[in-house]
Amino acid sequence: MGAAVGFNKAQQNDERRPSDTVRPINSSDDCGPDEDALASHTRSPLSGCGSSPSKALSSTPAPGSTEARLLALEQQFERQCAEIRSLQEALVDVKRDGRRIVTVLQYNILASYLGANTLPWFLYGADITSEERKAVFAKYNQRDASGKPVNSWPTYAEGILTPAQIQEVTKQDAHFHWSTRKVR
Repeated sequence: MGAAVGFNKAQQNDERRPSDTVRPINSSDDCGPDEDALASHTRSPLSGCGSSPSKALSSTPAPGSTEARLLALEQQFERQCAEIRSLQEALVDVKRDGRRIVTVLQYNILASYLGANTLPWFLYGADITSEERKAVFAKYNQRDASGKPVNSWPTYAEGILTPAQIQEVTKQDAHFHWSTRKVR
């Protein structure tokens, strides 16, 4: 038979190799293991990766035997090593890309011809229903034979909004004028 595999319970549970310890993360400027912590370990956690399965096994082991279990564990270890290598390569990419600074700015600029409270998509001050807004849009979008708008403010709102609502919309329109906007 092949070589016997033995585990020392004290060694398995109490003694920890340097490669089994959790390495601190240096969060100051970098993600990943602290370089000083890495330098203190002489043995890489993956130093056994890539080695061939147990050379003690010269033939196919019997199913259910210790040798079969050892071979299965070694194969699982190799698969995990490959996955770890892949994750390490991805981490290198993340670390490289993570140093780029991206700034996202948002400008809320409303063109002067679109920035009027008297346009149907605003109408602040008039508490209107969605049906009333649809009717205002319908009158606003009416065109003559040449494609020019038939109605202007307040004509497209008359008959749909009350005179008090039209007056309030016109009053609120003062907040949309360029002269009252703040420079930011």
